[in-house]
Amino acid sequence: MVSPKRRFGKIATKLEDDKINYIVIDPRNNYDIDEKSDNRNLNTYEEEFQKAYSVIKQRNKINRIKEKLEKYIGKKEFKTIIGKVEEILDEN
Repeated sequence: MVSPKRRFGKIATKLEDDKINYIVIDPRNNYDIDEKSDNRNLNTYEEEFQKAYSVIKQRNKINRIKEKLEKYIGKKEFKTIIGKVEEILDEN
């Protein structure tokens, strides 16, 4: 993260409050690490990502199906196809 030093304290506080890992490097000193924050098990982003990933996949699948159905609007086959979809949805 490139940021002026005067804002670093405020940014670091926000990152620590949100349990976000970060490192501060010094480009003038061969990119040595000046400061490091490692929240290890406090950081739950990976867990939340895994939970959200399946929901996002399902939403994307629904959107693809919706796009395919929209191609049939105004065609003869629409009534048959939408009838089958409604039948399946009503069963569950």
